[in-house]
Amino acid sequence: MEKIKSFAKKHPVWSIIIVLVVIGFIGSLFSFPDNSSSTDIQTQTNTQNTQQNNEEVTQPPVDEPSNAQDSIEESWEYKLATINAGKYVEKDDITINRFRYLLDTLEKKTKNTKQEIADMSMAALEKVAKEKYGLDITLLELMEGANDSIPEEAIGTDAVNYAEIVVLYIELIK
Repeated sequence: MEKIKSFAKKHPVWSIIIVLVVIGFIGSLFSFPDNSSSTDIQTQTNTQNTQQNNEEVTQPPVDEPSNAQDSIEESWEYKLATINAGKYVEKDDITINRFRYLLDTLEKKTKNTKQEIADMSMAALEKVAKEKYGLDITLLELMEGANDSIPEEAIGTDAVNYAEIVVLYIELIK
């Protein structure tokens, strides 16, 4: 335990990065893998659609209500916008689009998923920016600053870890 405390005192930035990575790993343990289940559902849907297309259907198509508005509340960008505002936001709030852009761009610039980026942003904001340094910064400002600090040339390289960038950005603005 003394070795850990000694390391943390000598290398505060690396300690924070390690904590953020552990938080991201723990968060991923509690999330369900979307890829396999969505692939199975998509395959099943495609099979059903093919079967329906092969049969002669004489009934006119029925318009079903769109669930797009319901799914917005499940999205990471909506959750981040709600956390940023400190209250529930309208489904057409402008910050939802901004968080969507940031998550899409950061996912392309880093080797992290949208969920990891959202989790790391929240952890960095609470544990590092506010608790450790007492910074008065919003989640949107933090993510925009981290995004701006990664050059466009990083897109598609998977060389950048978002946890490192967000912690270094906080170190820069403290």
